[in-house]
Amino acid sequence: MSIRMLLKVCCLIGILIAAVPASAHRVNIFAWVEGDTVFVECKYPDGTKVHEGVIRVLDSAGKELLNGKTNDKGEFSFKVPKIDDLKIVLDAGMGHRAEWPISKQDLAP
Repeated sequence: MSIRMLLKVCCLIGILIAAVPASAHRVNIFAWVEGDTVFVECKYPDGTKVHEGVIRVLDSAGKELLNGKTNDKGEFSFKVPKIDDLKIVLDAGMGHRAEWPISKQDLAP
């Protein structure tokens, strides 16, 4: 193998090792509680709203309490199903996934 070819291979390996992980599968989720209702907003890093993203609400034991889909504005809301630590999971397809925790203290009246 020539020196020139070896140098090219080493440069390529260096570039691949130093590459910063991309956020290609990143999606944002934000949730808050108002009274007895939880509101959820979901969007991609560029601000595009998540349309028909699957939302699952889990209790502290990991049991699914309810599920649904985001609307055209990337929004979803639901009545508090149980006073417990909740986890809201968004699956926006193609590896786009995010979670948002809500503590039972936030759900207390």
